[in-house]
Amino acid sequence: MLDFKNPPKRIITHPGQFHADELLGIALIKTMIKQLGPDDHQLVVERHSVITSEMINNKEILLIDVGGQYDENLLNLDHHQDRLLPAACSLANTLIIRSLVHYKERIKESRYNSEYKDLHDNLEITISALMELEAILFDYVSKVDTGIIVENQGSATINSMMRNWNSVYTFETALEAAEASVIWPYLDTSIKTIYDRKEFRKFMIELSTTVVSINKKKVFKGWRDVVKNETKYLLCPNNWNENHWTLLVKDSKETKIPITKNPQHKQIFCHNSQFLAVYETKEGALAHLKTMGEIK
Repeated sequence: MLDFKNPPKRIITHPGQFHADELLGIALIKTMIKQLGPDDHQLVVERHSVITSEMINNKEILLIDVGGQYDENLLNLDHHQDRLLPAACSLANTLIIRSLVHYKERIKESRYNSEYKDLHDNLEITISALMELEAILFDYVSKVDTGIIVENQGSATINSMMRNWNSVYTFETALEAAEASVIWPYLDTSIKTIYDRKEFRKFMIELSTTVVSINKKKVFKGWRDVVKNETKYLLCPNNWNENHWTLLVKDSKETKIPITKNPQHKQIFCHNSQFLAVYETKEGALAHLKTMGEIK
């Protein structure tokens, strides 16, 4: 496990061309140690072509994408020796999540009072954000790295960005860029999504088994992950005109909003893909949903 009170002093990876998996894994570890470790902690990142047994067995050294071993207790995070393991970024993220869960449980068991509640709750949010980070970024990077997904070489992805960085950046510059332009923005988005989901649950009204509504004027990220499987539609205030109402579909591949000219429905816009429609009034949208058989 990673002890944030006494984190490793060195991170070692391989030399030569850097890849998305180890670069993002190192960037995430550095970011989390900066946030949760001692203020005066000095962490050095090194690249070695030869990995010794002393390095492998030294708990003050974190090995990532090298060493031929996966052992969280020794902080050895290599996946090349086992084709069933995910790539280095996912191994690093898993290590951090498990370490934070362990840390959170220790806090709860030892002195869980008002002094520690904020820390406990913040760790809860951080763990959820890291799980979100895995789902929206690291899982894809890992599957490309391990060959599960064959990526189009011409597509604009995180892996293609890393190939470009190899030609213009040193490893050190690329690592700083990964922290600033990848890890932090993704974590920030993940945390906002988590808070949005919590707020959405608070204001959500179930109009039927297939329709939910919310009266708060706000774009809620991640609402589709909150509603039930049976839900098809979200009815909410329009973001550009406070008097209008928007109907959104949960899954645009499975559900389409019918275009209607019925004056009772007061539908003033429907997207060509029929995943979104705007109504002059909430009553008009509800009348359309009733005609569709989605509400009574």
